[in-house]
Amino acid sequence: MVLKILKALFLWITPLGFALAQPSTHLQKGDSAFAARQYRLALQEYQVVEKAGFGSPAMLLKMAYIHEGLSQVAPSLRYLSLYHARTGDPAAEQKIQTLAEKNQLNGYQLTDGEKLRQLVAKQKMSISILLVTLVVALAGLISFQKFRRNQANRAIISLLVVGCLALAWNQYANRPTQYGILNGTTNYLMNGPSAGAGLMSIQKDGHRVKIIGRQDVWLAVVWNSKTVFVRENQLLTLGPIQ
Repeated sequence: MVLKILKALFLWITPLGFALAQPSTHLQKGDSAFAARQYRLALQEYQVVEKAGFGSPAMLLKMAYIHEGLSQVAPSLRYLSLYHARTGDPAAEQKIQTLAEKNQLNGYQLTDGEKLRQLVAKQKMSISILLVTLVVALAGLISFQKFRRNQANRAIISLLVVGCLALAWNQYANRPTQYGILNGTTNYLMNGPSAGAGLMSIQKDGHRVKIIGRQDVWLAVVWNSKTVFVRENQLLTLGPIQ
């Protein structure tokens, strides 16, 4: 019986270890090529790592550097944005602003409200833990009061209701704003999710837009405070589309 369990574990661990080793090998090859200034080769290796769902902040920063050197502004901004999201490095944020201003790109200036919302969304797990702790403590206090006095303080009950509502909001509504970067040679912003819809605007690559929905192969985005549609393959997303 023990031998069967060990055999099963071996069969499960071996392919898992092999799968994990592959991205690591490509990452090492990419780093070696980058150090040797073989940037295109390094980028190919890093892309394999990224497709496998792996990659370090340092790799993202190198990919941004390579794309900038190749005059590919949109991918460079994407990897800088992903790097900044992982590290919070203020130098990366400044670099993003510099590139956007240099290339006259829109969508990179966030209002104070948007910055606050992004910050709160990043702390979603910590807020959930805090609210769950609060709700459990209040529920326990109410139970104790009912046991001792056969009634509960209304103020505490109100706090419990507010805590539950806040927990529900944090769980289902507290999501980071989703952005994408236009990356087509010619980006057609349409009035509707169809090639036959009216043309709203034609824009170059590099502009960042807020993603607010999806319809088949079309993404609904905000451009100049208006909802327009762009094909998904013309947009570099900065995270999974929900």
